Amino acid sequence: MGLNMLSSNTLKIIVAGDVTVDWYYWPRVSNSKIEDETINWKLYDGLNVCPKITGPILISRMLSKCYPDREVVSIFDQKPKLFDDSKSEYWCSLQFPNEVLHVNIKLDQFPISESDLENKVYRVRNYGGVITPPYQLYPPAFVIQNDDEDAKLVVIHDIGNGFRDTEKVWPDAIKKDKNPIIIYYMNIPLFEGELWKKVHKNKRLILVLNAEDLRKLGANISRSISWEKTALEFVWEVNTNEKLKCIKNLPNVIVRFGTEGVIHYSGNHVQNNCRRGIESSNLYFDVSSIEESWDTKKFGSMRGSSAIFISSLTSNLISKLISEDNLSDEALKEGIKKGIGEGLFNSQEFIKNGHGSVKKNLKKVISESNENTYEARSVDNENDSNQKNKSKGNDCSEQLEPPNIFDQTIEKLFGSSQKNGRELDNRFECIELPNMDYFEERHPIFWSILEEKTKDKEQNLLNVAERIVIDGSSALKHFPVGFFGKLTAVDRAEIESFRSIMSIMKEYIYSEKKSRPLSIAVFGYPGSGKSFGITEVSKIIDSENIQIIGFNVSQFTSTADLASAFHRVRDISLNGKIPLVFFDEFDCTFENRPLGWLRYFLVPMQDGEFMDQGSMHPIGRSIFVFAGGIYKDFQQFCENIGIRSNKQNDPRENLTFATEKSSAEKCPDFVSRLRGYVNILGPNKIDESDGAYIIRRAIILRSLIEEKAPNIIVKCEKGPKYRVNGTAIIDPKLLTILLTVPEYKHGARSMEAIIDMSVLGKYKSWQKASLPPKDQLELHINGTESIDLLDKI
Repeated sequence: MGLNMLSSNTLKIIVAGDVTVDWYYWPRVSNSKIEDETINWKLYDGLNVCPKITGPILISRMLSKCYPDREVVSIFDQKPKLFDDSKSEYWCSLQFPNEVLHVNIKLDQFPISESDLENKVYRVRNYGGVITPPYQLYPPAFVIQNDDEDAKLVVIHDIGNGFRDTEKVWPDAIKKDKNPIIIYYMNIPLFEGELWKKVHKNKRLILVLNAEDLRKLGANISRSISWEKTALEFVWEVNTNEKLKCIKNLPNVIVRFGTEGVIHYSGNHVQNNCRRGIESSNLYFDVSSIEESWDTKKFGSMRGSSAIFISSLTSNLISKLISEDNLSDEALKEGIKKGIGEGLFNSQEFIKNGHGSVKKNLKKVISESNENTYEARSVDNENDSNQKNKSKGNDCSEQLEPPNIFDQTIEKLFGSSQKNGRELDNRFECIELPNMDYFEERHPIFWSILEEKTKDKEQNLLNVAERIVIDGSSALKHFPVGFFGKLTAVDRAEIESFRSIMSIMKEYIYSEKKSRPLSIAVFGYPGSGKSFGITEVSKIIDSENIQIIGFNVSQFTSTADLASAFHRVRDISLNGKIPLVFFDEFDCTFENRPLGWLRYFLVPMQDGEFMDQGSMHPIGRSIFVFAGGIYKDFQQFCENIGIRSNKQNDPRENLTFATEKSSAEKCPDFVSRLRGYVNILGPNKIDESDGAYIIRRAIILRSLIEEKAPNIIVKCEKGPKYRVNGTAIIDPKLLTILLTVPEYKHGARSMEAIIDMSVLGKYKSWQKASLPPKDQLELHINGTESIDLLDKI
């Protein structure tokens, strides 16, 4: 349909920006097993290749799939007629790098996910960079085909390759100040170029950025620690960082944190010469993961997630414009909200599905009357071994079926039939961010999404805790959760501690240049699970190459015992493993000196060597974990050895190491060699501000029930890895008391002991009659009132 044939009611959309042609390469297997192969190149392994036009033209394709009726929505882009990546005869028009930028991308086979390691899909292994001609000819920006100054919506995909500074190719709606809604995706360099100067004051501007680009600009925003910390630091940086002041007053700034989260920031802005009040900014986040949680080394990456997100956001605004010609601010916000949720979902589905499943084409040669016929069929990876056995003794050739680059993705995510019948799952949540404008400190409050969402009476912490015990992990679907193997953490402080330690350990394990041991400390009450947490973190990092070994330092009688321990650690290292060494109760007394063992750890920690019988021995790469037995947390450890720690507003916040000198038994030297620490909070309340203790109790109790009494769980089928689905049948009053007792004397060990002492093996529920006698319960519970209440159930 030509431009002059469009109805006056047709919604016109312009999509423009920096166009690239991405060349995808993947391995090709030779046909050397087929005896009569006459084509020489087929006898050798090689590469297959397929070009795809990306950037704004790819976005246009996705939007056209959403809205195929051009009488309702007409989408115009920069795609010249001679460009057609769907037909191989047109590929010659894509091959000249002086016409358009070309990018080399190598595909490979990767497991679908952690829960499905056998089946594989095509994802990106690495990038070969941009192809350029031998002379420095800069490819010109493409002109929009059939541009229309009356377009209601303009989408700009600006990756900094010249479009922003070439005014003649900008959409007429922008050049002629027609005030359209502008979705502007900007890549580095940020906030530069003539186009930014033109549009940044547009009241209908929706700016889309990547968090990583803000960090490169100088924004101090943490990554992969906790959603709360990341979100608050972003708001603080926008309010205080001079490099970000240009977006402080914009009404709609969308910042992507990978495919796991988004912040929709709404700042102060002037309207009709009056300054509007600060609108709420919102965090959208994946409850079960954090930014950069996708392991690209293990599962590969994908190019094009930004286009997927922008297309999802735009399609929802188009839907609003179809029903409401002049969008109100409220309708615009509603469209953005829905678009963000769909954009996150589609981006994750895009990465999960890759560019199609890896299948193999088995071509078998059959001899009949001196003629060869070929029988071809597709088989999945899981059936490969069976097919090979069946075809043993025959000449055959295995050829990988080609990946489906974007075509399948566009149909699945943006096809009208698929899109209309799909419901987004509950993996994403949204929460309003606190207003940071009036705070003078970077971390003025210990803000917790868990506590924020449960402060209302309708859903308080006790209600959530009860649902966790009864329903399991499904009760946590509205809150940020840290899954570390068998360990589940919901408390923000614990999540941050474990993720910090995990990052440090990953960096150490993946860097072969680091030869000295990595030293970390872990503190907590007895029975809080100090060793368990670190062990689970190590397993999810590299379970094959890490070997765990532990020593109780309080049982050492001389330095010879410590030397013997280091020899065992060294043996593990010599065998090619990385020893994870637990030194339990490292803070015990030795030679009548408090913390007397610390001096003997200094040289091994610093130099990676230990002395035995007058000779120095190298330890090798290893991880030392010093588990405290006397001090409940790192703060108390520092205070008692004379080291000053920077206290936070909340005692659960991480503390920074001090440099103040002390005369106490080399303690400052010991602390200076640590690279991190974890305070394990356990099931008991730390102080009056610790409302999340009841959630920690619930998680521990549910885990113990799944392990020791699965018979009281209805429909006890296997759920997600390490967890069990189903409903636990437990007396409601009994459950409330177990969650609210003043103290478990020995932490999680006491909770485990109560289950062990209860008669649950042959029953389908946990009732008061299953409990041990009162005097036995007093071994593990502090608080006679709670025990008396148990008698009254």
